Amino acid sequence: MYNQYWNFGHPPFQKTGDLPQNPGFEEALARLEFVVENSRRVGLVLGGKGCGKTHLLQMFGVYLRKQCWRQVAVNLRTLDTRGFLWLLAAGLGVNPADDAAEFALSRAIDDQLSANQHQQIHTVFLLDDADRARPEVLEQLVRFAASGEVSHERLSIVLAVQDSAAHRLGGELLELAELRIDLTPWEAEDTQAFLEQSMRQAGRADAAFSPDAVQRLHQLANGSPRRVTQLAELSLLAGAGKELERVDEETVVSAYAELGAPLGG
Repeated sequence: MYNQYWNFGHPPFQKTGDLPQNPGFEEALARLEFVVENSRRVGLVLGGKGCGKTHLLQMFGVYLRKQCWRQVAVNLRTLDTRGFLWLLAAGLGVNPADDAAEFALSRAIDDQLSANQHQQIHTVFLLDDADRARPEVLEQLVRFAASGEVSHERLSIVLAVQDSAAHRLGGELLELAELRIDLTPWEAEDTQAFLEQSMRQAGRADAAFSPDAVQRLHQLANGSPRRVTQLAELSLLAGAGKELERVDEETVVSAYAELGAPLGG
């Protein structure tokens, strides 16, 4: 009913790849490319909650696959050391046993990195929520990043971190970081472009939001891509229920209240 009312061929926000690549986002991708192509050991992606860090890693992963480079994407939240090493080994194609010990996993990872190095293949670890990683997992990252072995020369580690929590990585890992990529909130033009693009890709030719609604939505979401998406979807749902021709500012404000956040500015 939601899709039918707005003449959508599919839900407009079902694909993270639909986020517009604004100039700041394109620059972030270019800087990540620099990290890998120049064999820099550690790159930090920093930004506030919902600023698109996970999306950036996903898009960079697409780029790496096109280059036929080896990439392993892992979310570090709640992982213990063995779980982290097991996921790295599996991502590298080692096919570890379910009960493999930490030492065996670490050795298998080093051997695969050496094989990739011999074949002149870049290897990239894309690690999300690094600020939520356990201290022992961070110690493993330091080992990989600080290794002077030839087998690690083509290894790059990209860490996505909340900008306010970067200190949780520890001084040693921060010192090894050779490039910092800061993601900033969207401008009003980015929010408008996102909504217009999403509506078009979903099959709707006409605008689904009034200009005042777009401005209010951007303001309430504080430029957070994730928040913009959540609020836009709730607003469309509410607008369909009220049988509106276009989502208006009042509907956006009501939808924002449903998110449980206090009204502001």
